[in-house]
Amino acid sequence: MRNQILNRSQTREFILQMCERHRPGWKFTRVSADAFTSIEAELRVRIIDKIKRLPAVGRTVRFD
Repeated sequence: MRNQILNRSQTREFILQMCERHRPGWKFTRVSADAFTSIEAELRVRIIDKIKRLPAVGRTVRFD
């Protein structure tokens, strides 16, 4: 398995908090392994996309 770039416990806590806020009628208590895999994959794609759009000057990565 590749190195994880997300802290699973903090990500799980955030997901469950957002479920409480945005889906108040349902009580979610677990987050599947597939959900973590999906979120991690989407994050990797977004980071790579942003890196490809960086200017060819400078030494600091800045995502505006």
